[in-house]
Amino acid sequence: MTVTAYGVGAHYLQAIPVAVLHNQATSHTATEVVAHFTVHHPGGTFALDAAPVALAPGETLAVAALCTDSCQGATSTEVNVGVGGWSPGPAPAVLTAAGGTYACGSPCGGGGGYTGAVTGTLSGALGAGTLVNLFVACSDGAGAIVGGGVTQRLWPGGGAAVNVSVPVLVSSLPASCQLYGAAAE
Repeated sequence: MTVTAYGVGAHYLQAIPVAVLHNQATSHTATEVVAHFTVHHPGGTFALDAAPVALAPGETLAVAALCTDSCQGATSTEVNVGVGGWSPGPAPAVLTAAGGTYACGSPCGGGGGYTGAVTGTLSGALGAGTLVNLFVACSDGAGAIVGGGVTQRLWPGGGAAVNVSVPVLVSSLPASCQLYGAAAE
């Protein structure tokens, strides 16, 4: 398991640390994968975890966590990743994303970051009522993560494509955002 990128987006009293993970295994699914974030802010640091996920062989997935008052003024983050176990074969269901269009919130801009939403489409064969974690990683023109988002929703069932919107926090206007989804572990 490797971390290919990480960063934090901050706006007023909230921060969202983000890490992009990649399962380098070719035939094993990583289960109960947890990103442990340490968020740095003017008053010190705050530790929090992203929701546990599974990554199929060769899969790349961003994960994020929401930190409120404790991360006010976040400036950076560090991440360590723990893997609960390895399972032979592919993950039971992998979601694929299309889109990742960022729209700035209202009001748009201001000192200390931006709010907004990222919209896109997720596809995958999950059972009706499956809880899905939705994650977004937003990057600047140089590819550095400047924020993201995290939310959950219930999957409607079947192999349908589902339009989603994820609220995001970014420290600067992003050049691009990528949407990710994973069944909750």
